[in-house]
Amino acid sequence: MNYLGKRSLSSIAKTVLTIIWYTQLVLFTIVIIGVLIGVSFNASRSYRWPVKFSASTYKEIKTTNPTATNLKV
Repeated sequence: MNYLGKRSLSSIAKTVLTIIWYTQLVLFTIVIIGVLIGVSFNASRSYRWPVKFSASTYKEIKTTNPTATNLKV
């Protein structure tokens, strides 16, 4: 791009692109830092799931349909 003065279209385009470049660089850095902080705090947080998991084996499986016969799991 040829430099034709401080008020030329090329000078304005260069300034706009420079501002966009540094803005996205700062935002990218903030996002990366936020993700790293979030991951470090997320390890200590426990979630409350609406179901409970257990390691016990089930001896009986009941169906909600009383007329069903010959069911396989």
